[in-house]
Amino acid sequence: MIDTLIGKLMETSIKIAIKTYKKHGGHMMKYEIVNLEEKKVVGVSALTSNSDPKMHETIASLWEKLYQQGVYETIDNKINTHAIGLYSDYSKEQYCVTAGIEVSKVGE
Repeated sequence: MIDTLIGKLMETSIKIAIKTYKKHGGHMMKYEIVNLEEKKVVGVSALTSNSDPKMHETIASLWEKLYQQGVYETIDNKINTHAIGLYSDYSKEQYCVTAGIEVSKVGE
């Protein structure tokens, strides 16, 4: 069920991106749907929504906390240095945003 939901969300997002791109005079975008293996992500999170007037500030503050306030340095078991912006736990009104790093294991 979760895979189906994620697939539908990705498909919807891609369709919206293509319509928006075309509307603004762009050309047809090529895209590819891929399946990713499970990832463990550690970082900082916050709840927000697209209707929240401070949504951009909320998300920006997560990246600031991760890098400028030292959270990144405290994360153990990093697989690489690539940052991940993760959007999850969607509900009708809000979703969770995480700014983090992939790790090999959580804790310890």
